[in-house]
Amino acid sequence: MVSEVIASNTQQFAGLVAASPGQGPHRLRRWVLPPEAELWGIYECLKYAWDLGITRIRMESDCKRAIQTLKDRGVRHSVSLVHHIWDLMDRQWEVRLLVINHESNKVADALANLAWSLSFGFHDFVDPPSIVSGLVMADLPG
Repeated sequence: MVSEVIASNTQQFAGLVAASPGQGPHRLRRWVLPPEAELWGIYECLKYAWDLGITRIRMESDCKRAIQTLKDRGVRHSVSLVHHIWDLMDRQWEVRLLVINHESNKVADALANLAWSLSFGFHDFVDPPSIVSGLVMADLPG
């Protein structure tokens, strides 16, 4: 099972991918403007999960607009990023897109706050950063 959470604010996104209990989460960060931040987060997390060989992923976001954009394939989009996400989703794996409420997005919010203290770029954690470790365990299904 894969858990993935995206958080965005006006300048960045942060994401978390955890392959299974016992395997550490992986955090992502990029500077962009919303709502593009949510789409970039989804794209990067899907790409990373695919590269890890994950075959099932649950993509959670508190951005209803981003999830609806990706679910509504009947609408033509001028944003090439949407088409790149669709290409990733069409690969041989199961991708579920879910809208969650903002209160359920505490891990992503904590990661977004942590991102301000880190150097720019991709950060891969073997274990959850201490600021989110309790939140990650609370979010694990079961």
